[in-house]
Amino acid sequence: ILFGVRALVLTAVCVVSCVVFEYLFSVVTKKRCTISDCSAIVTGMILAFNVPVTLPLWMGVFGSFIAIVVVKSLFGGIGCNFANPAATARIFLLVSFAGPMTSWVSPIDGMATATPLSLIKAGELDQLPSLMQMFLGQRGGALGETCALTLLLGGLFLIWRGIIRWVIPVSVIAYRS
Repeated sequence: ILFGVRALVLTAVCVVSCVVFEYLFSVVTKKRCTISDCSAIVTGMILAFNVPVTLPLWMGVFGSFIAIVVVKSLFGGIGCNFANPAATARIFLLVSFAGPMTSWVSPIDGMATATPLSLIKAGELDQLPSLMQMFLGQRGGALGETCALTLLLGGLFLIWRGIIRWVIPVSVIAYRS
């Protein structure tokens, strides 16, 4: 919502291309198709949420290829990969395309902006967004990191549905505090 239609388009491109690459890999290698487990959808969403909203769509497709074919499928599929496919694809994109991967825009005005950590590193503490702006996602960053409120709501939903237990997130937050 904060980043507009472009965020939806980028997410859709990453999800669709992950699913297509998983299907094509199963066809080419004559292995059982695993699209129905929805792991390619999850990988596409995680990848999209870890890149700037301004990332060229072809780079999203390229990252999806790296995630699904190189990291996941070539190593045996779900549960056999050496690392998280979406995170590894993000790193690959960052190394390959540093400029587009570090161009953050503010969801408020669409202007290029630094992330809060970049501002702190540069010593520009007077430029930091307020805690409320950071909580509501009114700052630069990747799609899935800017809004602390939605991250908390997502975590509560996962706990409510019984997908995760409350112990680990609470202990991580308590440890960091």
